[in-house]
Amino acid sequence: MNLNFLSNSLVSFKLNNQEISLEFISAPKEFVSQSNNDILTLNVRKDIKANVHASEDALTLDLHKNLSYTVSFAIKFLGCSFEKISDKKLKVNENLFLQIDNGTLSFNDSGTVLVKVTSNNAKLKLHQNLEVIQDVKSTSFEAFTSPSGLPTIGFGVREPEFAVGTFDYFNPDGDLDTTQDTIFKFPRLIRNGVPIISTVPAEYDTTYYSISDQNNYLNGKGDISRTIYFKIVCNSVIENIANGVVSKCQLKVYLPSGLDTVKEAVYVPMTMRYLNTQKNIAIYSAEYTFYSSGIHNSIEYVDGYMYFDVYAPFSVQRDIPLQFNFVP
Repeated sequence: MNLNFLSNSLVSFKLNNQEISLEFISAPKEFVSQSNNDILTLNVRKDIKANVHASEDALTLDLHKNLSYTVSFAIKFLGCSFEKISDKKLKVNENLFLQIDNGTLSFNDSGTVLVKVTSNNAKLKLHQNLEVIQDVKSTSFEAFTSPSGLPTIGFGVREPEFAVGTFDYFNPDGDLDTTQDTIFKFPRLIRNGVPIISTVPAEYDTTYYSISDQNNYLNGKGDISRTIYFKIVCNSVIENIANGVVSKCQLKVYLPSGLDTVKEAVYVPMTMRYLNTQKNIAIYSAEYTFYSSGIHNSIEYVDGYMYFDVYAPFSVQRDIPLQFNFVP
């Protein structure tokens, strides 16, 4: 691109086969600050210098100012029309665009653009729309990957659900892939649809329960603490791990804090116990030790309702309407 200086502050050039003439209204008499060895520096205003970079597709002014406050200068585009795209972008004629990174642009009916420079360094660029299309083509797009490694649940797909059961007995060497569950035994009793968790055994059994548990059941009074085992069934296979491997999911235990209130959740590890991709089901185990009412290990235990939840760090896609306008 060749710049032609028609007068002290009037410059013309050809861009996208269009003849463009710019008049730098705010420029001082010393408009050209430096012009040698392909380096052209202009004083677009007394306090603002611009290093000019010209090509067949764009005219770029690298603006530099030493003042700490916002400074403005004006450029008149002879015979051009404008359309505002944003405070930083203007459409010039049909297929040219003027934009600034650190500043704002405004214009009036006479074709004068007011350029406000808000930073010590800014870039003012006049270019054709083709450049934006090339930038979009060169931009790399990557598919979203869940940071946890668990699958992403697509839009409209039913999210995995978990069912939590409470048991007194747990055998890590048992088997779930049979007609009989040999891992979990003695489910906790249920009252009004709610499992009852206490230190008293759920049943009387002389095979699996200890002598102490048998006596506690008969007396109706349990020990200070008791470990409860959880059977957590998921209606979807969300991770492909072997039996005995700790899951990325966690059981959240909300201990009672009083009447109808609970404490902050305690996160308990979950371990894979059964996985069947054909049936699309996975079963996990977890355990937590509960104490009788009172203060144990600096934690106060009270009677009341408690809650369980499963923390599953998978990503869920949502349908968000988007519109892409490829403008600079």
